[in-house]
Amino acid sequence: MKLPFRPNRVSKAFTLGEVLSVIAIIGILASFVLPITARLRAEGERAKCAANMRQYLTALSLFVANNNGKLPECVHTSQKTVEVRIQLAPYLAAPGDLTDHELFLWAGKITCASSAKTTKGRSWSFGFNSWTSKLPMQGITTPGSLIYMMEATGSRAIRPETFTGLPDDFRQAIPRPHNGKINAGFLDGHIEARKASSLTWADFTKGTPSYVPSYDTRMVTTAQYDK
Repeated sequence: MKLPFRPNRVSKAFTLGEVLSVIAIIGILASFVLPITARLRAEGERAKCAANMRQYLTALSLFVANNNGKLPECVHTSQKTVEVRIQLAPYLAAPGDLTDHELFLWAGKITCASSAKTTKGRSWSFGFNSWTSKLPMQGITTPGSLIYMMEATGSRAIRPETFTGLPDDFRQAIPRPHNGKINAGFLDGHIEARKASSLTWADFTKGTPSYVPSYDTRMVTTAQYDK
């Protein structure tokens, strides 16, 4: 019996050159895609962080309305720390049966969303302006120019030492949480992404008794830390 004719099947494998070419193309594509993905992730974290900050600024306006127009107490000394986030927690819809310590932990979950850690291993969180402690809101004539809160790595009360004696809290803390920038929440409720080197002492004191004209040109940090 004559068997049917079957043509020989020729199997052609990839050559080493072809494999290397494909790997090279994938590498080139990855070099474009990965930075874009990283930037998008960072931008998403910045937006979530801004949303968390906006919750605090909204709570702040409610606090002021219920406290004779005065801003929360915010001090930090060797004897006492008055935590703004504890005072604002009831206006953030915190459960009513929590102790101060529990409120502190609860409100602490509403914080900077950045996954970035500094070279010292610290996470970024929110700090509040101690120069505004217990001041009447109506006495501050330019609330849109006064930073009330920003991202820091240690100081929950932003005070002179944050910009002088505690460099790792903010002044030299790198990398910054949002593509070389930090979120700053202003007293009128708006939020800006700023380079730390663009901030002056006046940004935190203008309209308060602590302000002096020289603060307009006294920078908080230098551009080498905008990383």
